[in-house]
Amino acid sequence: MSTILQSIKGRTSKRYGDHLRATAPDTYQHYCIGAGDKKKFRFWQAGGGFDRNLWNAKAIHSSIKYIEANPVRGKLVDAPEKWRWSSAYTRLWNKGVVPDRVDVPILMR
Repeated sequence: MSTILQSIKGRTSKRYGDHLRATAPDTYQHYCIGAGDKKKFRFWQAGGGFDRNLWNAKAIHSSIKYIEANPVRGKLVDAPEKWRWSSAYTRLWNKGVVPDRVDVPILMR
């Protein structure tokens, strides 16, 4: 999995860096880290991230609620439903794709 992610992230970073360097040099510099001549374009957050397998609806809903709370933790809004790009917002208007029930198994091992 790490090889696949490295391939995807590496290509994406390279293409986006090239695009920014050509069209928005100031923004490109914003993404550069390091000192002096040794600056390096960094598009992705450092670290490997945290992957998890979600095997049932309860685990899926728990992760969704955690993610939906990010704009609240970041003090962008005071409720997840107020973040226009959130699934909480789309569920509020009956446009969501996640079922409401949390007791239905999604995948079987």
